[in-house]
Amino acid sequence: MTLSQLAKVIGADAPYITLIVDKLEAHGLVERLPHPEDRRRKLVTLTTLGQEAIATADAILLRPPRAFSSLPAQDLNRLTQLLTRLVDADEPEDLQ
Repeated sequence: MTLSQLAKVIGADAPYITLIVDKLEAHGLVERLPHPEDRRRKLVTLTTLGQEAIATADAILLRPPRAFSSLPAQDLNRLTQLLTRLVDADEPEDLQ
């Protein structure tokens, strides 16, 4: 994505996104590449290290709390349905 696309998706202004991308790039998590159609713009892309960081974060954040193991399967299924509806309703309109 370009910086302006990232700003739009995240809902932040461009200068803030530039600061964030600068920090991510300094840590080797993203890189800026030339836009194939417009030399004035840059594309921000994940590096291998960035993809690994996301996988690690997902493994931590997507691990259910231990208390969930005490719920019967039927309750877990219903909870999953409800949470899925909430997540879907919270997505930006242009991503749905």
